[in-house]
Amino acid sequence: KQTNTQQQVGQFLTGVVTNASSAWVKGVELESMWETPLQGLSLGFAWTWLDSEYDDFQDATRSATRIAIAGECSEIVVIRNNNHCLLDLDGNELEFLPQNSVVLTMRYGQPLFRTGLDWYIESNGSYQSERYISADNFTELDSFWLVDARFGLSHERWEGVFYITNLFDNETLSSS
Repeated sequence: KQTNTQQQVGQFLTGVVTNASSAWVKGVELESMWETPLQGLSLGFAWTWLDSEYDDFQDATRSATRIAIAGECSEIVVIRNNNHCLLDLDGNELEFLPQNSVVLTMRYGQPLFRTGLDWYIESNGSYQSERYISADNFTELDSFWLVDARFGLSHERWEGVFYITNLFDNETLSSS
């Protein structure tokens, strides 16, 4: 597992990619589509549950903030002639992985009279639970729902779509 960290290069702390010695992810994913008895209406549901953890991850840093978050150094190591605090991140969750994700979909469509065109309305809602933005497990992004909608006309050779992203103007920070 590769992750971002900070190391001193010259006089500056610089973001670098490092290897965590060991990490694991386990999970369950369920998905279902239902063509309802109402002609042209289909509904969908998908759910993902993930559990993740660093098994063996010692991260060297000179960042006072990261050291304060961790609470202690497991040991001091020398990298490029500078002392670094070795942080023990064993047991922390992997960054950017929500424990739960849900997607709900709905599509309804019908032929548009005898024009050879079909019209449809489609919507999906997606949910992500809280997730950490770094291996330190200090800063967490809030859970959020996003709903999108699409209205369209289709022909066997073309399709025109009007869509609305983030229908309810949710301003929750979804990535960092």
